[in-house]
Amino acid sequence: MISKFAKSPCPPRDKLESLYNSGLTQKEIGELYDVCYQTVNSWMKKLKIQSRGIMHIVKAGSENPQWKGDKAGYAALHYRVSNLKGKPMSCEICGTHRKNKTYEWACIGDYKNMDDYKRMCRSCHRKYDKSHLAYTNKRKLFI
Repeated sequence: MISKFAKSPCPPRDKLESLYNSGLTQKEIGELYDVCYQTVNSWMKKLKIQSRGIMHIVKAGSENPQWKGDKAGYAALHYRVSNLKGKPMSCEICGTHRKNKTYEWACIGDYKNMDDYKRMCRSCHRKYDKSHLAYTNKRKLFI
């Protein structure tokens, strides 16, 4: 790759524009010409080729570079359940579905198993945790 301080000859406008419009990124075009993407960006500015802008690609699950898998913490696992199953709007224990109540995903088994969660209102969730789990000890494992 040519140093970013060295001057690189600019390709013809139509060639650069056709590569960019075909879907190649500035980095990929830079690899074709053996220059860095900043050089391609400066060429495009010089030739007045409109940039697509920065594309934020949101990758979910194991495609995300910050994915922790089974090493995810307590809050991350609950967030994962909400993303997969949506926000709970009713309680599977007492059957309420009033808008003024708060509903949560309660773990009834393995925290890492997304099928081991039930929709519960906050009061049923707390009652469940107190009666079925060593609540304080379980929370300390994930904090």
